[in-house]
Amino acid sequence: MKIGYDNNSDNDIADAGDDIQVDDSFGSNVLSLSYDNNGNLSDDAVYKFVYDAWNRLAETKRRVDAETSVATYAFLGDNRRAKKVVQNCGTEHLAGDGGNTTVHYYYCGTGFQPVNWNIVETRNGSNQATAQYVWGTQYTDELVMVDINGDATESNDCNPDDQGGESPADARYFYHQDRQPLTRGGSRREPVRGANVGRRPTPRVKGNWNVVALSEYDTGGSNNGRIVERYSYTPYGQFVVLKGDSGSGELGNLQPTSTVGNPFAHQGLPIDHEKASYQNRHREYTAELQRFAQRDPADYDDGANLYARVGGRPTAGTDHGGLAATYLFRAPPRCIRRTAGPLNPEPPNLFPTFNSCVNSRICVRTGGSPFCIEITPGGQAKAFDCAYCTGGCIPSERCAKIAKTHSDGVTVSECDCV
Repeated sequence: MKIGYDNNSDNDIADAGDDIQVDDSFGSNVLSLSYDNNGNLSDDAVYKFVYDAWNRLAETKRRVDAETSVATYAFLGDNRRAKKVVQNCGTEHLAGDGGNTTVHYYYCGTGFQPVNWNIVETRNGSNQATAQYVWGTQYTDELVMVDINGDATESNDCNPDDQGGESPADARYFYHQDRQPLTRGGSRREPVRGANVGRRPTPRVKGNWNVVALSEYDTGGSNNGRIVERYSYTPYGQFVVLKGDSGSGELGNLQPTSTVGNPFAHQGLPIDHEKASYQNRHREYTAELQRFAQRDPADYDDGANLYARVGGRPTAGTDHGGLAATYLFRAPPRCIRRTAGPLNPEPPNLFPTFNSCVNSRICVRTGGSPFCIEITPGGQAKAFDCAYCTGGCIPSERCAKIAKTHSDGVTVSECDCV
């Protein structure tokens, strides 16, 4: 396709004097993806992947140089990653082992609750602490700060405030992530459903919890609070590193990699730079391919596509576990239509997909908007007004009691978002 200006007015842009702006044949480079018999991505045309018996990524090989191994991975019995060994990839920041980097991961407590998937410390192959992380409470992957050991050969202490035989290169950085509560007076929490049962509820917020900047902590005070580097993302999590306010170089310039070795990016997830994909707890996620590398361990709980991330709508929510999406905006309360009228003395057939009503009341729908009822011991269904219906409306709307006329001609007063 050509786009340009016809400078000699002969109704074409094929002459030497014409000003051609675009000349592109749009030749496409189609990636041929291969999968093993368990549905795991085994070849993405750049790397080859090997999995263990539990479908966890065990090894990454680079195709371009005779399938050289670039990394191997080991796991704990609860599926958390215990160690990775990176080789033939050049120097990795902070590990202190040159091109043959071993990283050990340490977590808080056992792996049976999601909060304990957060990495609190990393150590190198010589069992020397390289970084220590502090996490917040607003979101599963809310990062607060990191202490970095500037010279692991001198001490295992990463705290820059501890001056007892400490390396002067120790540093502390604070994380900044894109999020904003949707409601005033506290954030609402998502319903716990499907594969998210037993997991810590996630506050409903705008944004995807991407790490957007790191700010500097300076014990001397002169550089305290300066932005060290920023990050800009595509919707699916590819990102570039931009120069911050501190150090040499022009503000906003692209950098080839994080100058401080930050391993967390999209949605606060750790990224493996040696294979350009995220370790999304139960699965590997490749932002360039915009899909997971393994089938969903929760099967079809989160949709018909077992490899899609957040249902193909990456800005609509988050998926911190690789099992099911948590969406940022929630529709009005979803209830299965009941077979009897709201005040029918017969016990109604109620099977709500989730309950947005307080206490023992049940969310129902009778051809219109949902409202809350309570079943009495005698089988009567007593309806309640909107004051008893919690959540379900977006911030610009409120829950109100309005007159609704149903298909059978009966007008009743029901709750709805207005």
